[in-house]
Amino acid sequence: MVDPESLYRREDGKFVIELVLKNVMQLFNSFDPSPFHEKELDSDAEEYLFNTIDDLPVAAIDSRELKRLFRRGRRVLFIAVVLLFISLIARQYLARLPNNIFNGMAQEAFLIFGWVVLWEPVYIFIYGWWPITTKRKIHEKIRDMEIDLRPIPYPSIIGPLTR
Repeated sequence: MVDPESLYRREDGKFVIELVLKNVMQLFNSFDPSPFHEKELDSDAEEYLFNTIDDLPVAAIDSRELKRLFRRGRRVLFIAVVLLFISLIARQYLARLPNNIFNGMAQEAFLIFGWVVLWEPVYIFIYGWWPITTKRKIHEKIRDMEIDLRPIPYPSIIGPLTR
């Protein structure tokens, strides 16, 4: 990770994210048809802010969304284990019947089904939580930030006016 000290200046001990805009409406999606004041943030502005904030030191992590995922994971794991058990029982029952192509196909189908139902809980507990924790860290940083919008006089942006 790049040291934020080398990328952003500090003011009163806080990192400053500077955006130079011609108009404040540049922050918002110009294709948003909403007639209300709550406009959707422009995707380029959102990505810039998201990536910039990602460079800043990590804030405390709120685990509410992660707890929901793991609660869902436990629920689908329970369902998957029950279905795996039922499919393996059905497979054993079919194994006692006379052997033919359809019986063999049914046995294999029950075996495959039993393992496929485990995919969702396995995915949740091995891979599903990573994006949530990464996003949560960034959202926590945004939540804890002090936001101060300041207009910069136009000539100071481009330097002294010359003729």
